[in-house]
Amino acid sequence: MGEIKVKPGICRVCTAHCPVVVTTDDGRPIQVKGDPNGTPYEGYICPKGRALPELHTDPGRVLHPQKRRADGTFEQISSHQAVEEIADRLAAIIDAHGPESVALYAGSGGLAQMMGMPMGAAFLTAIGSPKVFTASTIDKPAERIAMAMHGNWMAGPLSFSRADAWLIVGGNPVIAKSSGVPHN
Repeated sequence: MGEIKVKPGICRVCTAHCPVVVTTDDGRPIQVKGDPNGTPYEGYICPKGRALPELHTDPGRVLHPQKRRADGTFEQISSHQAVEEIADRLAAIIDAHGPESVALYAGSGGLAQMMGMPMGAAFLTAIGSPKVFTASTIDKPAERIAMAMHGNWMAGPLSFSRADAWLIVGGNPVIAKSSGVPHN
C-alpha cells in the first residue's frame, strides 16, 4: 500500500453527477462510494459509478489517440496527427457529399459531458450542417404512431408513493435515476 487519500468528487458517468467519495492509493483510484452527505441521493451511486476504479485502471483502456493499420492492429499517434487526419477525411466527405452528410447524435454518455452538445452544434454550424439528432428527435415519429394506435394517458401524473404498482418499460430507475422515482 502506498499513500491512501480520500477525496470528494462527482461521478461523470451520466447527467445525474452523483456526489462521490474517491479513495486512491498512490493516485490510482481503488474505491468509489456515494457520498453519504451528498444530496439528493444520500450516498447512493449506481453500479456504473462503483465500477469507476476498474474502468480507470483497466489495462485495455485507451489513453492515447490510436490509428488502425491496414492489418487491423493499432498504433499510437499524436493528438495533432489524429485531428489533422480526421479533418482531412471529413473535408473529403463534405466535398464529395455536402455538409449534410455529417451529423451529430447526442445521447447517453455524450450528454454527461457538459460542453459536448454546444461544441458539437458549433462544429455543425461551422461546416453548414443542420443535422443534430438526440434521443428525443430519433424516436418522435414512433411516439406519435404509438399515441395514435394506443392513445394517451389522460389521467395526469401519478404519485409514485401513492401507486399500488408501477410498470416501467425501457428504463431502469435504479441505474438511471428516472425522474419521480425515489432511490431509497
